[in-house]
Amino acid sequence: MGVRGLSAYVRDTTGVSTPTQFISQNPRANALVVDGNSLVHQQQRCAEGVLAAPVLAERVVAFSNGLALVFSVTVVFDGPLPQWKQAQRVERESEKLNRLSMNNSNGVNSTTDLVSPLALVACIQALCLSSNVSVSVAEGEADLHITRTARALDALVASLDSDFLVHACRGYLPLDSITILHDGSVCAQLWTKDMVAKRLNLDPEVLPVLAYVAGCDYTRDEKQWLAVNARLGSNSGIWRKRIRIIATHLQQAATLSEAIQSLVPQSYADRDIVIDEIQMIADIFRGNLSDEMSARYPPLPPTIHDEAIRLGRKSHKFAEIQNGIFWCQCIVEDLSRSAAWEVCRPIRRRLYAFLGVPTVGEYIRRNSEFRIEHVPAISLETCADPADPLSLYACIMGGWTDSKAIPAESRTLLPLISSLRFLAEAWKDTSFHLKNFEVVAIICMAVRSLSLHKIQTDSITATAPITSFPTMPPMPAMMRSKATTHLLACLETITFTSWLAWQAVYSASLEENNPAKKSVEYAHWHMFDTSTFNAFLSQAKTGRGPQLLLSESEMVQYQVVWDAVNVADCVLEIVEYGVGDLSLGAAGGPVRRKKKRDPSGMRKTGATKSVASLLLSSGEKTLEDGNIFSVLADE
Repeated sequence: MGVRGLSAYVRDTTGVSTPTQFISQNPRANALVVDGNSLVHQQQRCAEGVLAAPVLAERVVAFSNGLALVFSVTVVFDGPLPQWKQAQRVERESEKLNRLSMNNSNGVNSTTDLVSPLALVACIQALCLSSNVSVSVAEGEADLHITRTARALDALVASLDSDFLVHACRGYLPLDSITILHDGSVCAQLWTKDMVAKRLNLDPEVLPVLAYVAGCDYTRDEKQWLAVNARLGSNSGIWRKRIRIIATHLQQAATLSEAIQSLVPQSYADRDIVIDEIQMIADIFRGNLSDEMSARYPPLPPTIHDEAIRLGRKSHKFAEIQNGIFWCQCIVEDLSRSAAWEVCRPIRRRLYAFLGVPTVGEYIRRNSEFRIEHVPAISLETCADPADPLSLYACIMGGWTDSKAIPAESRTLLPLISSLRFLAEAWKDTSFHLKNFEVVAIICMAVRSLSLHKIQTDSITATAPITSFPTMPPMPAMMRSKATTHLLACLETITFTSWLAWQAVYSASLEENNPAKKSVEYAHWHMFDTSTFNAFLSQAKTGRGPQLLLSESEMVQYQVVWDAVNVADCVLEIVEYGVGDLSLGAAGGPVRRKKKRDPSGMRKTGATKSVASLLLSSGEKTLEDGNIFSVLADE
């Protein structure tokens, strides 16, 4: 959130500060701490359309490497949410739900500023593999960790959070003002506390009081905050106008104490409470983390927030689960249906049991509300071998198959196989069951993505395009239907939960030099490079089978998925792909055939389509946005 209205007021009332150029002479002489979540969102907004996870990760790494030519770069991401911030998170998720409801009613189902959970994972892990930057995950929200690090290193801060206009640090570079020039230098707007205070005609020491009254991330007593604003007459109107009112009032104060005293009259009953609140917030901005203040804003227990999480090698979700919380953050989906996160709840319940947590409070969407539900764990089946991570993974995912039966060279397909199998089973006896053309497109998309983005053990690189791919005509942009939007949302939540299951059985997998473990972990987000998803969808829906869409080597991988997923009895056959064509899958297997419908939508009895082989694909029309998902990430 930042200090409400401060960035806009400073820009609009004073003009933009003169850009500062930083030269690439001695990178280690200049330290820069970057807000990781802001960096990811900024790179997404700079793109045309929503980016696939590997593409977004490549952009984030390239931008960070450009900064590393000039600065010693440390990137800090948000970690587990502290308990005292949970109410604010619920409020923010509710606001997102309102936005999503408006988008749904207007026929809009994606926006360019939304980053999926797996895309955020891709960016963190890609940066972890870069030798040019350091990565860390905060013990809570990142801003306090960023300011501590910046003060310790005498570093500048790069973010999109106006709190850093007030925090005591060397200086603040708004990420949207940074340009990396061809000569390797960096240009950016540089703001310091003194510059901001001068624009507001305030003493720099008074800025934290303005931040409190305007509204900032550290305000906890909303009742008193509203009362102070009402007395100042700054409780209504646009934020920039309110900043001017507050600054005008505080211009008479020469010290922090005078500014605090001026906000509440001597006769006010809760005067001491208000003064204590403002003093606490001022201490945060000034970096005076006293024992009393630290107790009020405590970090997570170190036994929970272990080293693998701190270094970005393991999801901070595990720390939250150990604290009894799982955030099913808002996702672009069909809001008239049950939450996409609910589909994969059985996986999470088995994961909770594996982690030894009996009950977890899941914050999840219900209709148009965001609320907590207490979910008990489910014990794992006895078939799981405690000494075999692959067996445990398959058990957590629902015991869908013997994972050892999958060839070692095809293990990168495990996330797709387990997630697709689970989705087909989950929808088998519902009105939302998968259609054969939907599954074809999903498998083709994943196989193509994994062949284009080869998994390396020591780096993440994209290989050159393979020229033997069958050519497909360009796909015109179309609006994605609610059905397809919800299908893809469910697939992402399942795959994200699958990724957590994989990390649980292979803890700290990025630390260990095991190519097999790494390749499967990275495949969770590599397989969703979906720039060609719409093209596959269109072609599969018109009857073109995968043997016409994929190269020969890709067809081998397609067959591996088909044989392992084995969902012929879970999928409706809508499109006929031909009789006896073994390349399409297991010919002659059982098929749930869809009966023809009359124009009114009522079922008719009578003949169904005959088909000897079932292939899978995704068919509703969808907006070509370069990403199968449009999902909000942790803030």
